[in-house]
Amino acid sequence: MATILRSIMSNRYVRWTKEYPELFITWCVMTYTFGVAGYMLGQRGLLTEHDKQVRIPRDNAHPWEDPNQDQGSLLYSYKYFPRGDRSKEPKKSPAPIQYSTVTTKGIPQELIERFSK
Repeated sequence: MATILRSIMSNRYVRWTKEYPELFITWCVMTYTFGVAGYMLGQRGLLTEHDKQVRIPRDNAHPWEDPNQDQGSLLYSYKYFPRGDRSKEPKKSPAPIQYSTVTTKGIPQELIERFSK
């Protein structure tokens, strides 16, 4: 019994805890924290499938997809149902880039050409 106790007390980790008791407490807290985090990640896992939680209606779920066009065709603009009413015909959305004309009075033509590039 004495030899077992002597071998435990001569262990360098036990000596380290006697020299740095404040770091030993911090080490215990960190070990507990990472242990709980590892347990929780092991139980729940990192991969979640959010796609299964989304309910997609069967008919006309994506109004921007035109059923008359080919399946491989991506030449469509976004459409939406007015006010979310699916009984109405879908409308085409406005362009995302809108141009506006600014009148330039009193600015030399060379400055306009220089900054309009």
